Amino acid sequence: LLLLLGGTNTFQADLAVVNTVTGEVVALASNAVTITAGGVSLDYSGSASFSDLPEGNYTVVISSPTNTGLLPTLVNFLANLSVATAVDVAVTDSVGYESAIISGNVLQTDAGGDVGDTGTDITVTSIIATSVPGATAEPVSSGGTIVEGAYGTLVIYADGSYTYHATGDADSVGQTEVFTYTITDADGDTATTTLTINIGLADDTDSDADSDSDSDSDSDSDSDSDSDSDSDSDSDSDSDSDSDSDSDSDSDSDSD
Repeated sequence: LLLLLGGTNTFQADLAVVNTVTGEVVALASNAVTITAGGVSLDYSGSASFSDLPEGNYTVVISSPTNTGLLPTLVNFLANLSVATAVDVAVTDSVGYESAIISGNVLQTDAGGDVGDTGTDITVTSIIATSVPGATAEPVSSGGTIVEGAYGTLVIYADGSYTYHATGDADSVGQTEVFTYTITDADGDTATTTLTINIGLADDTDSDADSDSDSDSDSDSDSDSDSDSDSDSDSDSDSDSDSDSDSDSDSDSDSD
């Protein structure tokens, strides 16, 4: 914060409505809070209105749309001061919430040999909203990273778990949302992966087709049974599929 003493800086932060039971972000108001920092003063103001929320218990939190620069530091500072109560938030409860919310884990599926079943300490380390022109990769932390897509908002954690909240706009029905993320194992080897979400389809299905190759001094080969051999390369092959009764579908495919 000492970097702010040299002048006046203005930032825009988001307001997120989070279900206190499930931890899901069910609504997001982009740029709803204005934070002005100058000299030794720190001012904030904003307002947001949320309607058509499903029945439940919620908390409203200030979030940063980026993980770089001074804004995340300011947001954490304001969170420690519990200043969200000073922001005007109106919520209208309703069970008629039409926007779709799906959840899953990009590292854990039911099929044998999945990347989450290899026994290697694999985490999601970065992600980018591929569907958004000009988007840049953001680091993924254990506390979760909020990513604004073209048709909704994704919250993803380092352990691979995620929730996606579609905006519910009529124009988004039938569209495809794509996020590209990077996974990293304990040896520092990485693989680039995609999470694809089809919005507004009749069925919700998950399918993973993973192909990872690494160039370290050991070799592991994973299928429904585990086998190890020594060579100059690593290879993993995954083929997973899940099915749900939602109105959305998502698929993961990755290649290193």
